[in-house]
Amino acid sequence: MRIEKGFVLRSVSGDNVVMPQGAALTKLNGLLLLNETSAFIWRNMEGDFEIEKIVEKVCEEYSVDENIAKNDVENFIERLKTIGCVK
Repeated sequence: MRIEKGFVLRSVSGDNVVMPQGAALTKLNGLLLLNETSAFIWRNMEGDFEIEKIVEKVCEEYSVDENIAKNDVENFIERLKTIGCVK
């Protein structure tokens, strides 16, 4: 999987925001505000990625149970798919 072209993560006034650019504007009309954990996951999704590797990184970073991390990562990615940010 990978993040679709045209979606970029920016820091705006201390907030983590995904902004569509170019053709991505047709998929997301507005901004996507991410909390710290979601932004961490997004940063680890750059390039081709595997969910299992992201789950490992979340577990290391936040000392969370693997099942909880997997559920959270999968839910986040599914939400991004519905928006059209991930394919």
